[in-house]
Amino acid sequence: MCDAWRCVPGLEVLTKKVNLCDTVRKILGQPQGDSFIKSSDAICQCFPRIGDLSATSGFKSFDQGVLSIADSKDVNQAVKVQKCMNDSGFKTADDRDKVRKTLQSMAKPKVLIIEGPEINEGSYFKLIAISKSCKPGSSCTGMRIQETIQNLLTPYMAEIARKFREGLFVPWVPFLQNLLLISNDFNLASQNLGSPFISFRSRFDYATQTSCVELGSCGGPAVSSFLKQVGDIVKSTQLIYHMSVPETSSNLLITYIKEAQDANELAEALPDESASADLFRGGEIKTVQDLFKFVPTIDRTFLLQRKIGWIVDFYAGYSAENRDLVTSTYNSLVAVADSSSSAIEFELNVQEHPENDSLLQQIIMMKWIMKGEIQGHLYTMKRAFERYDDSIAKSSFGPGKSGVVMEPSAISYQRWTKIPKMVMPCSKQVTKTFNKAGFTKTFSFTEYSKCMVEGVTAYYPKLQIPYIRLAL
Repeated sequence: MCDAWRCVPGLEVLTKKVNLCDTVRKILGQPQGDSFIKSSDAICQCFPRIGDLSATSGFKSFDQGVLSIADSKDVNQAVKVQKCMNDSGFKTADDRDKVRKTLQSMAKPKVLIIEGPEINEGSYFKLIAISKSCKPGSSCTGMRIQETIQNLLTPYMAEIARKFREGLFVPWVPFLQNLLLISNDFNLASQNLGSPFISFRSRFDYATQTSCVELGSCGGPAVSSFLKQVGDIVKSTQLIYHMSVPETSSNLLITYIKEAQDANELAEALPDESASADLFRGGEIKTVQDLFKFVPTIDRTFLLQRKIGWIVDFYAGYSAENRDLVTSTYNSLVAVADSSSSAIEFELNVQEHPENDSLLQQIIMMKWIMKGEIQGHLYTMKRAFERYDDSIAKSSFGPGKSGVVMEPSAISYQRWTKIPKMVMPCSKQVTKTFNKAGFTKTFSFTEYSKCMVEGVTAYYPKLQIPYIRLAL
């Protein structure tokens, strides 16, 4: 038996506590040691946390542009992690400029891209705070709704208004005014056609009833052919001079011109507090592109373009229904009015048959009336249909066209923090066997060393750029 005072009963490994920061400085050297210590929380705690958060439903939802109260906890954690990284010197980078260039490249001569306000985490929490309190039936007072909406949208409204004005309201006004002018010209020509046509018809009736029936002067081929052509012109003109663009359609044009002018003036307006609160009460603000619902000019444009589309379809239909009759009548009248009378004069032979002189004078007078008093009005009416068709063809409206198409959407850009390739303290668990005075002891401990770690990147929730694709 061994006396503990006179012999050693075994081997004990003694450890010494060291300052971890001093150890890091010793391993990495300076200034790398202090730099690592300063950023250690970000690298060792915050950075891994980003990966955990990216798997949460709130992170994914916000990443897709959804504005949901249920996601606020996860979004708040993502904000804290990003701040932790930034405060430690790891700045946030993004590809926003690249994405915006891609977005703007989608613009074409007949396609406008109108950007709306981005929603970052700060804006998100303000909107969520309103959504939490502004429920159906609530007063929504004290929520500073108007201030929030104005702060979000005011920086964008001038550009939004400019594109709506240049793309829609400014060209709409002269387009509608032109349709109104054409309608007025058409109706005036139709009205002015009445008196000369009645005179012309009377002469035709007199000639056919008196000269043809009583005197039998119309049997020759030249005279009968002329009177047959004139008879056809009389029948078609009888229909034409009763034509008139309905007053109701002209009144609608006047109304829509005024609405387009008002829309132009109010293009930069934002909704009042009550209208904004109604959108929150109705649960209509669910995604970033829903922010366009706070731009009244969009709804105003949608309703107005439907009205314009309807009235343009009416004019296109009116032209299609009546154009051919007016055009063919005009062409026939010009051909008859400009035709030679020599065959008719030879056939009537007034020198030998003076009784035919009255018919010849009636024919000469009918040709003069056709050319001098009817042709011009028919031409105006024919040109009116051509002007309708040309104006409508150059517009966004009319049969087979979709009119103005407004498509709200969003495009996302990525944000990230990158930890570069750097020297870091690495550790490994070491097990060592100690031998002393015949005694053996196995002991495990942590050993630190200097090592190179490859760069890694942490991705934050994407931010969305809402936009409207406006196809003219």
